[in-house]
Amino acid sequence: RSWEQRAPARDLTAAVCLRAPAACVWPTCQGGDEEGLLQLQVHGKVQGVFFRKHTQKKAKELGLVGHVRNTSKGTVTGEAQGDPSKLREFETWLRTTGSPSSRIDRLDVTDRKEIDSLAFESFDVRK
Repeated sequence: RSWEQRAPARDLTAAVCLRAPAACVWPTCQGGDEEGLLQLQVHGKVQGVFFRKHTQKKAKELGLVGHVRNTSKGTVTGEAQGDPSKLREFETWLRTTGSPSSRIDRLDVTDRKEIDSLAFESFDVRK
């Protein structure tokens, strides 16, 4: 079942969500213990500024697995998997911080869902 179909969370203070910031739809907000998946595309000055390397470092700090890569459109795409509360923190970091020399204009979350198990063993920078 999709997270968007669930009832709003009771504690909305830390929610960073796909449709509305005031309605957390991650499993941990609902008391679940599922793993989560976040697919993303970051727009702005994110190539040639060590954005992928800093993203990998942050993901590893949070215990997430997945990957990031540059695109021919000048964006960075990726997928992160792990604890939904850590994915929320990662998403906030991607929207607001990035690498010191980057400029983040927009973060598109292209998918967000529960998963039964992790598909990656580490968080990698892909070419």
